[in-house]
Amino acid sequence: MNKTEINSIVEKMVKAREAYYNTGTSIMSDQEYDALEATIVQHDPSNPILEKVGHTPSSSWVKGRHNIPMGSLEKCHAEEDVRKWAKKYKDQKFIMQLKLDGLSVSLDYEDGLFKRALVRGDGFEGEDISDNVRLMKNFKNTLEDSGPSMSVRAEMLLSKEDFEQINLSLPEKDKYSNARNAASGICRRLDGKYCKYVQLIFYDLTMNVDEDKKLETLSRLGFAIPIPHKIGNLDTIISAFEKFKLVRPKLPFDIDGTVVKVCSNAVQKSEGSVRNRPKAQRAWKFDPPGAVSTLLNVTWDVGRTGVITPRAWIEPVEIEGSIVKKSTLHNIAQIKKLGVGIGDLIMVVKAGDIIPFVVKVIDPAYICPECDFKGSLKQQEEHHVKK
Repeated sequence: MNKTEINSIVEKMVKAREAYYNTGTSIMSDQEYDALEATIVQHDPSNPILEKVGHTPSSSWVKGRHNIPMGSLEKCHAEEDVRKWAKKYKDQKFIMQLKLDGLSVSLDYEDGLFKRALVRGDGFEGEDISDNVRLMKNFKNTLEDSGPSMSVRAEMLLSKEDFEQINLSLPEKDKYSNARNAASGICRRLDGKYCKYVQLIFYDLTMNVDEDKKLETLSRLGFAIPIPHKIGNLDTIISAFEKFKLVRPKLPFDIDGTVVKVCSNAVQKSEGSVRNRPKAQRAWKFDPPGAVSTLLNVTWDVGRTGVITPRAWIEPVEIEGSIVKKSTLHNIAQIKKLGVGIGDLIMVVKAGDIIPFVVKVIDPAYICPECDFKGSLKQQEEHHVKK
């Protein structure tokens, strides 16, 4: 991959971050962003974009420095990835929590009194949205027996019911595409409108205790914590992942996976972090909804900056209640990686209301030596049966 292609991918990643964190909109799905990031890791592992977390804070709010940097998490998308990561921790106990699909915020307390709330920002500095956080569900202004000072981490999110209620009150042009985008936009409103619908779910705090003890402490202090969660060895955690997938539709809010952590605080500290991401923790993401279709054609879109993006035209297929006819292929490098070609049977996935994208080739197309018909194995069989 040449420097021009790498710069093109980095530019897309920067734009996606700015859109999501500064305007509360998504121009690509998490899975598409992860695919771009994985490409940079493979071809340019020292690129500065990989060191960054979140975004540069916007100028609309007063900014503040985090007492302890807010990092991000490395991602796993398959059981084999989790097992490979956890191999070095085989004798350790793990904890699995729901990965809430919202926006992270850190609340600082001094002598039991709320001081301020900062969004993640770039991990070191974030916008101070204290006035809005005070209006949110599950906010606590005072704590008992909390010690001299502490920071707690929470996810700001909207329940599915509240998201629908907010959208019903908005004109068509202002409606949010999903609950996460709505929470991201609402928490930064200067007038605080709709903040009463946003709820805080707390998942971490700055104490030198094991991860399971952190949740116990949060609950004891009266903070709302993510339920359910699971503690056990690796096999127990992996089994729980499948159960969490079944619970997902029944939850009042959106989740997009789980977070797996080594319970031991001593291990967490000794392992440290890489690229501001703790080595003893992983985000295990759910697969997005998808469907199998046939690649009919590929066209090329030229952006305002001259970036060329391949677009896949596919046999119409239904995904999450909508008919999908086209999909992004990201870039030339991704086409080569997938080995995709016209006529291939492909898997197309979609997350939220974002443009679908191709994730793999299910059945490559080939030309029949007898009649020159081109298509996948399944299409070849159907074609010859009809004949």
